[in-house]
Amino acid sequence: MTTTTTAVTPPEPEAPLQDPFRMLSIAAALLPPEIEIRRRAQLVRRIVLAALLLIGLLMGAWYGLATLETTSAEADVATAEADLRRTTARQSEFSELVKVRADTEAIRTRLTTLLADDLQWSGVFSSTRKAAPESVTINGITGRLATTGKEQNTDDAERTVGALIVTGSGADKQAVTDYITALQKVRGLGNPLLRDAREQEEGVEFTVSVDITGSALGGRYSTTAKPTGTTPSTKTAATARPSGAQRVEGSKKEGN
Repeated sequence: MTTTTTAVTPPEPEAPLQDPFRMLSIAAALLPPEIEIRRRAQLVRRIVLAALLLIGLLMGAWYGLATLETTSAEADVATAEADLRRTTARQSEFSELVKVRADTEAIRTRLTTLLADDLQWSGVFSSTRKAAPESVTINGITGRLATTGKEQNTDDAERTVGALIVTGSGADKQAVTDYITALQKVRGLGNPLLRDAREQEEGVEFTVSVDITGSALGGRYSTTAKPTGTTPSTKTAATARPSGAQRVEGSKKEGN
Protein backbone atom coordinates (compact mmCIF):
# COMPACT_ATOMS: atom_id res chain seq x y z
CA MET A 1 0.00 0.00 0.00
CA THR A 2 1.52 3.34 -1.02
CA THR A 3 1.16 6.61 1.07
CA THR A 4 1.34 10.00 -0.67
CA THR A 5 2.24 13.22 1.32
CA THR A 6 0.99 16.50 -0.02
CA ALA A 7 2.45 19.83 1.29
CA VAL A 8 -0.02 22.61 1.55
CA THR A 9 1.53 26.11 0.99
CA PRO A 10 -0.14 29.03 2.55
CA PRO A 11 -1.74 31.45 0.22
CA GLU A 12 0.25 34.54 -0.76
CA PRO A 13 -0.94 37.79 0.84
CA GLU A 14 -2.74 40.05 -1.40
CA ALA A 15 -0.96 43.25 -2.50
CA PRO A 16 -2.21 46.32 -0.61
CA LEU A 17 -4.43 48.54 -2.44
CA GLN A 18 -2.65 51.70 -3.58
CA ASP A 19 -4.12 55.15 -4.07
CA PRO A 20 -4.27 55.77 -7.73
CA PHE A 21 -3.74 59.52 -7.03
CA ARG A 22 -0.57 59.11 -4.95
CA MET A 23 2.60 61.04 -5.73
CA LEU A 24 5.20 58.87 -7.25
CA SER A 25 8.73 59.23 -5.80
CA ILE A 26 10.22 60.03 -9.12
CA ALA A 27 12.38 63.23 -9.58
CA ALA A 28 13.59 64.63 -12.80
CA ALA A 29 15.21 67.97 -13.76
CA LEU A 30 12.82 69.19 -16.32
CA LEU A 31 13.81 72.93 -16.21
CA PRO A 32 16.20 74.13 -18.84
CA PRO A 33 19.72 75.09 -17.59
CA GLU A 34 19.18 78.69 -18.68
CA ILE A 35 16.38 79.15 -16.14
CA GLU A 36 18.54 77.79 -13.27
CA ILE A 37 21.42 80.09 -14.21
CA ARG A 38 19.04 83.07 -14.34
CA ARG A 39 17.69 82.24 -10.88
CA ARG A 40 21.17 81.96 -9.40
CA ALA A 41 22.16 85.28 -10.96
CA GLN A 42 19.07 86.92 -9.48
CA LEU A 43 19.97 85.54 -6.02
CA VAL A 44 23.52 86.88 -6.26
CA ARG A 45 22.18 90.24 -7.41
CA ARG A 46 19.84 90.43 -4.42
CA ILE A 47 22.71 89.63 -2.03
CA VAL A 48 24.94 92.32 -3.59
CA LEU A 49 22.16 94.91 -3.50
CA ALA A 50 21.46 94.13 0.16
CA ALA A 51 25.17 94.50 1.01
CA LEU A 52 25.35 97.83 -0.84
CA LEU A 53 22.23 99.05 0.95
CA LEU A 54 23.73 98.08 4.33
CA ILE A 55 26.99 99.89 3.52
CA GLY A 56 25.01 102.94 2.44
CA LEU A 57 23.08 102.96 5.70
CA LEU A 58 26.29 102.68 7.72
CA MET A 59 27.91 105.52 5.75
CA GLY A 60 24.84 107.67 6.25
CA ALA A 61 24.89 107.03 9.99
CA TRP A 62 28.60 107.88 10.18
CA TYR A 63 28.08 111.07 8.19
CA GLY A 64 25.22 112.10 10.46
CA LEU A 65 27.34 111.49 13.57
CA ALA A 66 30.24 113.46 12.10
CA THR A 67 27.92 116.32 11.20
CA LEU A 68 26.53 116.35 14.73
CA GLU A 69 30.00 116.47 16.28
CA THR A 70 31.08 119.22 13.86
CA THR A 71 28.03 121.27 14.73
CA SER A 72 28.73 120.84 18.45
CA ALA A 73 32.39 121.86 17.99
CA GLU A 74 31.39 124.94 15.98
CA ALA A 75 28.97 125.91 18.73
CA ASP A 76 31.75 125.59 21.32
CA VAL A 77 34.07 127.73 19.17
CA ALA A 78 31.38 130.36 18.77
CA THR A 79 30.86 130.41 22.56
CA ALA A 80 34.60 130.75 23.18
CA GLU A 81 34.88 133.58 20.64
CA ALA A 82 31.98 135.37 22.29
CA ASP A 83 33.66 135.02 25.70
CA LEU A 84 36.91 136.34 24.22
CA ARG A 85 35.15 139.34 22.73
CA ARG A 86 33.46 140.11 26.07
CA THR A 87 36.78 139.76 27.91
CA THR A 88 38.56 141.97 25.37
CA ALA A 89 35.82 144.55 25.69
CA ARG A 90 36.25 144.55 29.48
CA GLN A 91 39.99 145.19 29.16
CA SER A 92 39.25 148.78 28.31
CA GLU A 93 38.19 149.24 31.94
CA PHE A 94 41.73 148.39 33.04
CA SER A 95 43.63 150.04 30.20
CA GLU A 96 45.39 152.44 32.57
CA LEU A 97 46.57 149.60 34.80
CA VAL A 98 47.78 147.59 31.80
CA LYS A 99 49.68 150.63 30.50
CA VAL A 100 51.31 151.27 33.87
CA ARG A 101 52.42 147.64 34.16
CA ALA A 102 53.82 147.69 30.62
CA ASP A 103 55.73 150.91 31.34
CA THR A 104 57.07 149.46 34.60
CA GLU A 105 58.30 146.34 32.84
CA ALA A 106 59.95 148.46 30.11
CA ILE A 107 61.72 150.58 32.73
CA ARG A 108 62.89 147.48 34.60
CA THR A 109 64.24 146.01 31.35
CA ARG A 110 66.15 149.19 30.59
CA LEU A 111 67.54 149.37 34.10
CA THR A 112 68.64 145.74 33.87
CA THR A 113 70.54 146.55 30.68
CA LEU A 114 72.04 149.81 31.93
CA LEU A 115 73.04 148.54 35.38
CA ALA A 116 74.26 145.10 34.33
CA ASP A 117 77.90 146.14 34.98
CA ASP A 118 77.31 148.08 38.18
CA LEU A 119 79.43 147.19 41.17
CA GLN A 120 77.96 147.40 44.65
CA TRP A 121 80.90 148.72 46.60
CA SER A 122 79.22 148.28 49.96
CA GLY A 123 79.00 144.55 49.40
CA VAL A 124 82.64 144.34 48.33
CA PHE A 125 83.87 146.33 51.35
CA SER A 126 81.66 144.40 53.76
CA SER A 127 82.81 141.03 52.45
CA THR A 128 86.45 142.12 52.57
CA ARG A 129 86.12 143.13 56.23
CA LYS A 130 84.12 140.05 57.24
CA ALA A 131 86.84 137.78 55.84
CA ALA A 132 89.31 139.14 58.43
CA PRO A 133 89.82 136.94 61.51
CA GLU A 134 89.54 138.40 65.01
CA SER A 135 93.32 138.92 65.23
CA VAL A 136 93.31 141.18 62.12
CA THR A 137 92.15 144.79 62.05
CA ILE A 138 91.32 146.47 58.74
CA ASN A 139 92.46 150.10 58.66
CA GLY A 140 91.37 151.06 55.15
CA ILE A 141 90.16 149.78 51.79
CA THR A 142 90.78 151.55 48.50
CA GLY A 143 88.98 150.39 45.36
CA ARG A 144 89.46 151.21 41.71
CA LEU A 145 87.69 149.97 38.59
CA ALA A 146 89.68 149.17 35.48
CA THR A 147 89.38 151.32 32.37
CA THR A 148 89.03 149.34 29.14
CA GLY A 149 88.60 150.56 25.62
CA LYS A 150 86.30 147.72 24.63
CA GLU A 151 82.98 146.51 25.97
CA GLN A 152 83.31 144.04 28.79
CA ASN A 153 81.72 140.63 28.61
CA THR A 154 79.42 140.36 31.62
CA ASP A 155 79.23 136.59 31.23
CA ASP A 156 82.92 136.16 32.01
CA ALA A 157 82.98 135.87 35.81
CA GLU A 158 86.75 135.43 35.99
CA ARG A 159 87.83 138.61 34.22
CA THR A 160 89.40 141.39 36.25
CA VAL A 161 87.28 144.53 36.46
CA GLY A 162 89.08 146.38 39.23
CA ALA A 163 91.32 146.10 42.25
CA LEU A 164 91.32 146.69 46.00
CA ILE A 165 94.14 147.85 48.24
CA VAL A 166 93.59 146.70 51.81
CA THR A 167 95.66 148.04 54.69
CA GLY A 168 95.52 146.76 58.22
CA SER A 169 97.36 145.14 61.06
CA GLY A 170 97.49 141.64 62.46
CA ALA A 171 98.62 140.05 65.67
CA ASP A 172 101.36 138.13 63.85
CA LYS A 173 102.39 136.90 60.40
CA GLN A 174 100.18 133.82 60.67
CA ALA A 175 97.12 136.00 61.19
CA VAL A 176 97.99 137.98 58.05
CA THR A 177 98.47 134.73 56.12
CA ASP A 178 95.10 133.47 57.31
CA TYR A 179 93.46 136.69 56.14
CA ILE A 180 94.99 136.41 52.68
CA THR A 181 93.81 132.82 52.45
CA ALA A 182 90.29 133.88 53.48
CA LEU A 183 90.23 136.54 50.74
CA GLN A 184 90.70 133.83 48.13
CA LYS A 185 87.33 132.34 49.15
CA VAL A 186 85.38 135.61 48.88
CA ARG A 187 83.13 135.65 45.84
CA GLY A 188 83.98 138.50 43.48
CA LEU A 189 87.60 138.74 44.68
CA GLY A 190 90.66 136.98 43.37
CA ASN A 191 94.46 136.86 43.33
CA PRO A 192 95.16 138.38 46.75
CA LEU A 193 98.81 139.44 46.97
CA LEU A 194 100.78 140.70 49.94
CA ARG A 195 102.39 144.00 48.91
CA ASP A 196 104.03 145.04 52.15
CA ALA A 197 104.43 143.74 55.69
CA ARG A 198 106.17 145.48 58.59
CA GLU A 199 106.58 144.17 62.07
CA GLN A 200 105.64 146.68 64.76
CA GLU A 201 105.36 146.49 68.51
CA GLU A 202 101.57 146.06 68.28
CA GLY A 203 101.83 143.44 65.53
CA VAL A 204 102.34 143.28 61.79
CA GLU A 205 101.13 146.07 59.53
CA PHE A 206 100.36 144.86 56.03
CA THR A 207 99.17 146.00 52.62
CA VAL A 208 97.32 143.52 50.38
CA SER A 209 96.13 143.99 46.78
CA VAL A 210 93.12 142.02 45.56
CA ASP A 211 91.57 141.82 42.10
CA ILE A 212 87.84 142.41 41.65
CA THR A 213 86.43 139.81 39.24
CA GLY A 214 83.42 139.93 36.96
CA SER A 215 81.32 137.85 39.33
CA ALA A 216 81.11 140.90 41.64
CA LEU A 217 79.26 142.90 39.00
CA GLY A 218 75.51 143.10 38.69
CA GLY A 219 73.04 145.79 39.58
CA ARG A 220 70.05 145.18 41.79
CA TYR A 221 67.81 145.09 38.69
CA SER A 222 69.85 142.34 37.05
CA THR A 223 68.21 138.90 36.97
CA THR A 224 71.61 137.19 37.28
CA ALA A 225 73.03 139.33 40.05
CA LYS A 226 74.24 137.51 43.15
CA PRO A 227 75.45 138.79 46.49
CA THR A 228 79.17 139.52 46.57
CA GLY A 229 81.18 137.60 49.11
CA THR A 230 80.49 134.66 51.37
CA THR A 231 77.76 136.51 53.26
CA PRO A 232 75.19 138.69 51.44
CA SER A 233 75.23 142.33 52.44
CA THR A 234 71.93 143.73 53.71
CA LYS A 235 72.86 147.36 53.22
CA THR A 236 71.61 149.50 50.39
CA ALA A 237 74.57 151.06 48.66
CA ALA A 238 75.15 153.37 45.74
CA THR A 239 76.63 151.58 42.75
CA ALA A 240 79.52 152.71 40.61
CA ARG A 241 79.69 152.45 36.83
CA PRO A 242 82.77 150.55 35.58
CA SER A 243 83.13 152.86 32.59
CA GLY A 244 86.18 154.97 33.44
CA ALA A 245 88.56 154.82 36.35
CA GLN A 246 86.98 155.45 39.71
CA ARG A 247 88.44 155.49 43.21
CA VAL A 248 86.38 154.53 46.18
CA GLU A 249 87.81 154.49 49.66
CA GLY A 250 86.21 152.57 52.48
CA SER A 251 86.55 153.59 56.07
CA LYS A 252 86.19 151.47 59.17
CA LYS A 253 82.72 152.85 59.81
CA GLU A 254 81.43 151.44 56.52
CA GLY A 255 82.18 147.88 57.61
CA ASN A 256 80.47 148.22 61.00
